[in-house]
Amino acid sequence: MKENKFNIVILLFLGVLCWESYRLEKKADRQMSAFVGQQQHINDIHLMLESFVEMAPREMESIARQTSREEGIKLFKEFAANFKKLNEEPVSTTEE
Repeated sequence: MKENKFNIVILLFLGVLCWESYRLEKKADRQMSAFVGQQQHINDIHLMLESFVEMAPREMESIARQTSREEGIKLFKEFAANFKKLNEEPVSTTEE
């Protein structure tokens, strides 16, 4: 009788150990899959940032060229207006 109680306790203890082992294995699997998902997300972000870094100099050059073209046209128009005003003003002579 005493051995039966001991065997039942040992059997229950082994059952609890098996259940905990199964539960921990499932938890480890979930964490591993979450880790893999995060690594894939990090790799995607890294590739995206890398492409932005490669693309940025060309885009900045394009924007700089467009801006300088616009500013150059604006300055030439201003120069033309000032030059026209200068030509329209009567020239003063020193004899007067």
